[in-house]
Amino acid sequence: MSGIFGGIVSSTAVTLSMGHMAKKNPSRGTSALQAALLASSVMYLRVLVLIYFINATFLPILWPRFIFLSAVGVILSLRMTRKEMPASESEVPDLQNPFEIRPAIGFALLFVVLSVITGLVKSTVGNSGLLAVSAIVGVSDIDPFILSLVQGSDGTMHIFTSAIILAMMSNTIAKAVYFWSLSSSTRKETALKYSIYALLHIPFILW
Repeated sequence: MSGIFGGIVSSTAVTLSMGHMAKKNPSRGTSALQAALLASSVMYLRVLVLIYFINATFLPILWPRFIFLSAVGVILSLRMTRKEMPASESEVPDLQNPFEIRPAIGFALLFVVLSVITGLVKSTVGNSGLLAVSAIVGVSDIDPFILSLVQGSDGTMHIFTSAIILAMMSNTIAKAVYFWSLSSSTRKETALKYSIYALLHIPFILW
């Protein structure tokens, strides 16, 4: 449940928190990985809701892809190689309240900065530059970048859609690296599951 609810706030934060939990208690590595994957699956639904409120014209092309990728995350989280007891409440780290003023201000500032950067890159470098930015921003919170794309769409929906999914793929790879580096007890399983997850983004980037 911590993965599901945490994914509503930030799947990257959940992944880091679960990775630290697995590092401190290797016997909980598999359940921590499960929570991280569930948080990632919720990310697609969260972003879909945000896009609905910002620019719903993207929904017809994005919702089938996001639902598929969300379902993949759930399936990958359920197919674990060994059974574990769920982590106790004391082992599940607290996540920051997204309605606190500090994260809200930080989100707004990042949104403005990325909106400016996106506009500059699009006008000076073109689509290739926009895709490069998408690949880079995945190492952190991708919500501000995605929202800056959909609110500033000028009709080139195909390239914007590819940029959104590329950012999500980049974020998936980043989360894989974060968790893999922290949880030594599940490195093989982490690499396998996140590799599958990341690769399944590619057809939607190219299509």
